[in-house]
Amino acid sequence: MKHYGKICTMMYDLDKPVVPDMDLAFFLNYVEKAKGPILQPMIGTGRFALPLMEKGFKIDGVDVSADMLAKYRRVCEERDYDVNIYESSLAEMKLPERYALVFITSGSFSLIIDDDEISRSLANINQHLLPGGTFVFEVSEYHDAHQLDHHWNGKWVKSPDGEIVLQSVVQNDQDQNSDIVHSLVRYELIKDGKLVDTEFLEFSLKFHNKGGDTLKALLEKHGFEDVVYYNAYDKTYDPDRRGFNLIIECQKKK
Repeated sequence: MKHYGKICTMMYDLDKPVVPDMDLAFFLNYVEKAKGPILQPMIGTGRFALPLMEKGFKIDGVDVSADMLAKYRRVCEERDYDVNIYESSLAEMKLPERYALVFITSGSFSLIIDDDEISRSLANINQHLLPGGTFVFEVSEYHDAHQLDHHWNGKWVKSPDGEIVLQSVVQNDQDQNSDIVHSLVRYELIKDGKLVDTEFLEFSLKFHNKGGDTLKALLEKHGFEDVVYYNAYDKTYDPDRRGFNLIIECQKKK
Protein backbone atom coordinates (compact mmCIF):
# COMPACT_ATOMS: atom_id res chain seq x y z
CA MET A 1 0.00 0.00 0.00
CA LYS A 2 1.39 3.40 -1.04
CA HIS A 3 1.48 6.36 1.33
CA TYR A 4 -0.46 9.53 0.61
CA GLY A 5 1.92 12.49 0.32
CA LYS A 6 1.66 16.21 1.03
CA ILE A 7 -0.04 17.33 -2.21
CA CYS A 8 -2.37 14.33 -2.16
CA THR A 9 -3.35 15.32 1.39
CA MET A 10 -4.11 18.85 0.22
CA MET A 11 -6.26 17.51 -2.62
CA TYR A 12 -8.12 15.15 -0.29
CA ASP A 13 -9.03 17.91 2.17
CA LEU A 14 -9.99 20.47 -0.48
CA ASP A 15 -11.97 18.02 -2.60
CA LYS A 16 -13.83 16.36 0.30
CA PRO A 17 -14.23 19.06 2.96
CA VAL A 18 -17.44 17.73 4.54
CA VAL A 19 -18.77 14.23 5.18
CA PRO A 20 -22.30 13.76 3.74
CA ASP A 21 -24.92 13.65 6.50
CA MET A 22 -26.06 10.10 5.67
CA ASP A 23 -22.50 8.72 5.75
CA LEU A 24 -21.77 10.40 9.08
CA ALA A 25 -25.07 9.28 10.63
CA PHE A 26 -24.32 5.67 9.69
CA PHE A 27 -21.04 5.59 11.62
CA LEU A 28 -22.39 7.80 14.42
CA ASN A 29 -24.92 5.05 15.15
CA TYR A 30 -22.10 2.59 15.87
CA VAL A 31 -20.12 5.15 17.87
CA GLU A 32 -23.13 5.94 20.06
CA LYS A 33 -23.71 2.24 20.81
CA ALA A 34 -20.06 1.38 21.54
CA LYS A 35 -19.56 0.17 25.11
CA GLY A 36 -15.90 1.03 25.41
CA PRO A 37 -12.99 2.65 23.55
CA ILE A 38 -13.27 3.41 19.82
CA LEU A 39 -10.59 3.15 17.11
CA GLN A 40 -10.61 4.38 13.51
CA PRO A 41 -7.78 2.88 11.47
CA MET A 42 -6.96 4.52 8.13
CA ILE A 43 -8.16 7.75 9.71
CA GLY A 44 -6.44 10.05 7.20
CA THR A 45 -6.88 13.72 8.06
CA GLY A 46 -9.82 12.96 10.35
CA ARG A 47 -12.62 13.66 7.89
CA PHE A 48 -14.99 11.36 9.81
CA ALA A 49 -13.39 11.41 13.27
CA LEU A 50 -13.39 15.18 13.72
CA PRO A 51 -17.16 15.72 13.32
CA LEU A 52 -17.78 12.70 15.54
CA MET A 53 -15.48 14.08 18.22
CA GLU A 54 -17.30 17.41 17.97
CA LYS A 55 -20.25 15.48 19.37
CA GLY A 56 -18.21 14.53 22.44
CA PHE A 57 -16.80 11.12 21.54
CA LYS A 58 -13.15 10.13 21.92
CA ILE A 59 -11.82 8.28 18.88
CA ASP A 60 -8.25 6.99 18.64
CA GLY A 61 -6.74 6.97 15.16
CA VAL A 62 -4.19 5.03 13.10
CA ASP A 63 -2.83 5.75 9.63
CA VAL A 64 0.25 4.88 7.61
CA SER A 65 0.55 8.33 5.99
CA ALA A 66 2.73 10.72 7.98
CA ASP A 67 1.50 13.67 5.88
CA MET A 68 -2.17 12.96 6.56
CA LEU A 69 -1.54 12.41 10.26
CA ALA A 70 0.43 15.67 10.49
CA LYS A 71 -2.65 17.57 9.29
CA TYR A 72 -4.92 15.59 11.62
CA ARG A 73 -2.66 16.19 14.65
CA ARG A 74 -2.62 19.94 13.98
CA VAL A 75 -6.41 20.12 13.97
CA CYS A 76 -6.71 17.99 17.12
CA GLU A 77 -4.22 20.26 18.91
CA GLU A 78 -6.06 23.39 17.74
CA ARG A 79 -9.34 22.00 19.08
CA ASP A 80 -7.74 20.57 22.25
CA TYR A 81 -8.92 17.00 21.55
CA ASP A 82 -7.25 14.49 23.85
CA VAL A 83 -6.89 11.46 21.57
CA ASN A 84 -4.26 8.85 20.79
CA ILE A 85 -2.87 9.02 17.24
CA TYR A 86 -0.58 6.32 15.87
CA GLU A 87 1.42 6.06 12.64
CA SER A 88 1.27 2.46 11.48
CA SER A 89 -0.16 0.08 8.93
CA LEU A 90 -2.99 -2.21 10.02
CA ALA A 91 -0.83 -5.29 9.65
CA GLU A 92 1.90 -3.89 11.91
CA MET A 93 0.01 -1.83 14.49
CA LYS A 94 0.64 -2.67 18.14
CA LEU A 95 -1.52 -0.47 20.33
CA PRO A 96 -1.69 -0.49 24.13
CA GLU A 97 -5.50 -0.56 24.28
CA ARG A 98 -8.31 -2.90 23.22
CA TYR A 99 -11.43 -1.47 21.65
CA ALA A 100 -15.19 -2.02 21.70
CA LEU A 101 -15.52 -0.62 18.18
CA VAL A 102 -13.15 -0.50 15.22
CA PHE A 103 -14.43 1.19 12.06
CA ILE A 104 -12.93 2.00 8.65
CA THR A 105 -14.77 4.37 6.31
CA SER A 106 -15.01 5.16 2.61
CA GLY A 107 -13.73 1.89 1.19
CA SER A 108 -10.23 2.57 2.51
CA PHE A 109 -9.66 -1.09 3.39
CA SER A 110 -9.57 -1.81 -0.37
CA LEU A 111 -6.29 0.10 -0.55
CA ILE A 112 -4.69 -3.03 0.95
CA ILE A 113 -4.21 -5.24 -2.10
CA ASP A 114 -1.79 -7.96 -0.97
CA ASP A 115 -3.62 -11.08 0.24
CA ASP A 116 -1.11 -11.78 3.00
CA GLU A 117 -1.31 -8.18 4.26
CA ILE A 118 -5.11 -8.36 4.19
CA SER A 119 -5.03 -11.49 6.34
CA ARG A 120 -2.51 -10.03 8.79
CA SER A 121 -4.56 -6.82 9.00
CA LEU A 122 -7.78 -8.66 9.82
CA ALA A 123 -6.02 -10.82 12.41
CA ASN A 124 -4.48 -7.71 13.98
CA ILE A 125 -7.79 -5.86 14.09
CA ASN A 126 -9.31 -8.87 15.83
CA GLN A 127 -6.51 -8.83 18.41
CA HIS A 128 -7.19 -5.15 19.12
CA LEU A 129 -10.91 -5.73 19.79
CA LEU A 130 -12.47 -6.58 23.09
CA PRO A 131 -14.43 -9.89 23.14
CA GLY A 132 -17.74 -9.23 21.40
CA GLY A 133 -16.41 -5.96 19.97
CA THR A 134 -17.71 -4.68 16.64
CA PHE A 135 -15.75 -4.23 13.43
CA VAL A 136 -17.48 -2.30 10.62
CA PHE A 137 -15.77 -1.35 7.37
CA GLU A 138 -16.27 -0.72 3.66
CA VAL A 139 -14.66 -2.32 0.62
CA SER A 140 -15.04 -2.07 -3.14
CA GLU A 141 -17.15 -4.91 -4.52
CA TYR A 142 -15.95 -6.96 -7.49
CA HIS A 143 -18.78 -6.28 -9.94
CA ASP A 144 -17.54 -2.69 -10.28
CA ALA A 145 -13.87 -3.60 -10.73
CA HIS A 146 -13.30 -2.76 -14.39
CA GLN A 147 -16.15 -0.32 -14.89
CA LEU A 148 -14.42 2.68 -13.34
CA ASP A 149 -14.17 5.83 -15.42
CA HIS A 150 -10.47 6.11 -14.65
CA HIS A 151 -8.85 5.33 -17.99
CA TRP A 152 -8.02 9.02 -17.94
CA ASN A 153 -9.57 11.81 -15.97
CA GLY A 154 -8.56 14.88 -14.07
CA LYS A 155 -9.78 17.69 -11.85
CA TRP A 156 -8.43 20.64 -9.97
CA VAL A 157 -9.26 22.54 -6.79
CA LYS A 158 -8.13 25.87 -5.38
CA SER A 159 -7.02 26.46 -1.79
CA PRO A 160 -8.06 29.51 0.28
CA ASP A 161 -4.52 30.82 -0.31
CA GLY A 162 -5.00 30.69 -4.08
CA GLU A 163 -2.87 27.60 -4.70
CA ILE A 164 -4.17 25.16 -7.31
CA VAL A 165 -3.93 21.40 -6.90
CA LEU A 166 -4.29 19.49 -10.17
CA GLN A 167 -5.01 15.75 -10.15
CA SER A 168 -4.59 13.54 -13.23
CA VAL A 169 -5.48 9.82 -13.21
CA VAL A 170 -4.56 7.18 -15.78
CA GLN A 171 -5.85 3.65 -15.25
CA ASN A 172 -3.82 0.58 -16.18
CA ASP A 173 -6.52 -1.86 -17.23
CA GLN A 174 -4.42 -4.55 -18.88
CA ASP A 175 -5.77 -7.50 -16.89
CA GLN A 176 -9.57 -7.50 -17.13
CA ASN A 177 -9.78 -10.66 -14.99
CA SER A 178 -7.89 -9.27 -12.02
CA ASP A 179 -9.63 -8.21 -8.82
CA ILE A 180 -7.09 -5.39 -8.47
CA VAL A 181 -7.27 -2.18 -10.50
CA HIS A 182 -4.11 -0.07 -10.79
CA SER A 183 -3.99 3.64 -11.58
CA LEU A 184 -1.20 6.19 -11.73
CA VAL A 185 -2.12 9.52 -10.15
CA ARG A 186 -0.19 12.73 -10.70
CA TYR A 187 -0.64 15.62 -8.27
CA GLU A 188 0.65 19.06 -9.25
CA LEU A 189 0.83 22.11 -6.99
CA ILE A 190 0.55 25.40 -8.89
CA LYS A 191 1.14 28.83 -7.36
CA ASP A 192 0.97 32.17 -9.19
CA GLY A 193 0.68 30.34 -12.48
CA LYS A 194 3.83 28.27 -11.92
CA LEU A 195 4.31 24.59 -11.14
CA VAL A 196 6.05 24.39 -7.75
CA ASP A 197 5.81 20.70 -6.86
CA THR A 198 4.71 17.32 -8.26
CA GLU A 199 3.88 13.94 -6.72
CA PHE A 200 3.13 10.59 -8.30
CA LEU A 201 1.08 7.89 -6.58
CA GLU A 202 0.48 4.33 -7.71
CA PHE A 203 -3.14 3.99 -6.63
CA SER A 204 -4.43 0.41 -6.47
CA LEU A 205 -7.77 -0.94 -5.29
CA LYS A 206 -8.70 -4.49 -4.32
CA PHE A 207 -12.24 -5.52 -5.30
CA HIS A 208 -13.63 -8.18 -2.97
CA ASN A 209 -15.82 -11.27 -3.33
CA LYS A 210 -14.74 -12.20 -6.83
CA GLY A 211 -16.22 -15.61 -7.65
CA GLY A 212 -18.37 -15.88 -4.52
CA ASP A 213 -18.58 -14.82 -0.90
CA THR A 214 -14.88 -15.05 -0.06
CA LEU A 215 -14.74 -12.15 2.39
CA LYS A 216 -17.07 -13.74 4.95
CA ALA A 217 -14.97 -16.92 5.05
CA LEU A 218 -11.81 -14.85 5.51
CA LEU A 219 -13.33 -12.89 8.40
CA GLU A 220 -14.51 -16.07 10.12
CA LYS A 221 -11.03 -17.55 9.68
CA HIS A 222 -9.60 -14.62 11.64
CA GLY A 223 -11.98 -14.81 14.58
CA PHE A 224 -15.05 -12.82 13.51
CA GLU A 225 -18.67 -13.92 13.54
CA ASP A 226 -22.18 -12.61 12.76
CA VAL A 227 -21.00 -11.21 9.44
CA VAL A 228 -23.64 -8.98 7.81
CA TYR A 229 -23.46 -7.15 4.46
CA TYR A 230 -25.05 -3.84 3.48
CA ASN A 231 -24.65 -1.77 0.33
CA ALA A 232 -26.51 1.31 1.46
CA TYR A 233 -26.25 3.47 4.57
CA ASP A 234 -29.82 2.57 5.53
CA LYS A 235 -28.50 -0.92 6.38
CA THR A 236 -30.07 -2.72 3.44
CA TYR A 237 -28.55 -4.98 0.83
CA ASP A 238 -29.71 -4.97 -2.80
CA PRO A 239 -27.80 -7.46 -5.01
CA ASP A 240 -28.62 -5.36 -8.08
CA ARG A 241 -27.24 -2.11 -6.68
CA ARG A 242 -24.07 -0.87 -8.35
CA GLY A 243 -21.64 1.92 -7.58
CA PHE A 244 -21.85 1.69 -3.78
CA ASN A 245 -19.27 0.18 -1.46
CA LEU A 246 -19.93 -3.11 0.27
CA ILE A 247 -20.28 -2.46 4.01
CA ILE A 248 -19.44 -5.28 6.41
CA GLU A 249 -20.46 -5.50 10.04
CA CYS A 250 -19.10 -8.30 12.23
CA GLN A 251 -18.15 -9.10 15.82
CA LYS A 252 -15.13 -10.60 17.49
CA LYS A 253 -16.00 -13.97 18.95
CA LYS A 254 -16.59 -13.81 22.70
